[in-house]
Amino acid sequence: MLTAPAFSPAEAVLGPADTITLSGGQISLTSDITIPGTGADLLIVQNTAALSGTSRVFLVPTGAAKTVQLRGLTMTGGNCTDTGAGLLIEGSSNATGSLIACAISGNTSTIYGGGIGHYSGTLSVINSTISGNTATGAFGGGGIDSFGGTALTVINSTLSGNSNTFSNSSNGGAIFARSEEHTSELQSR
Repeated sequence: MLTAPAFSPAEAVLGPADTITLSGGQISLTSDITIPGTGADLLIVQNTAALSGTSRVFLVPTGAAKTVQLRGLTMTGGNCTDTGAGLLIEGSSNATGSLIACAISGNTSTIYGGGIGHYSGTLSVINSTISGNTATGAFGGGGIDSFGGTALTVINSTLSGNSNTFSNSSNGGAIFARSEEHTSELQSR
């Protein structure tokens, strides 16, 4: 088991089977980075911190990284009072995020985007599973909440068992995409 507060190199290399436990808050990805995991069933990044605004798994903060690629890992246990308990991409308008062969599961946000909050740039989710995530706020998707002038592409991925539990909520359990400038593309191959 590893305990890691942040990744700063351009490419982080992790062991064949690891669980990274975050007990003090999220991992902030503040520069361009590729994290090549060994497989979603082998590399688990789990947040065990108490409910707070920073107890998500990964954050791409405003104005930070332009290119973030996460491959072959699981993001779980995010439990935050903000958006995007598994992954929050604030980034910049020219940010590019990619999730390839990842699992985003068991995360809860008290606002929106239980699994992923995507608010800037482009996000591609490829060959991944987004399941069992919950948003409890009046707006947003339990699996993915994508807002603003963003582009979301989901290819050959599974979204299941995600929910928005707010009473009177008419928002998406799997995906909620909201904005006049938003583009979403779903593909199954």
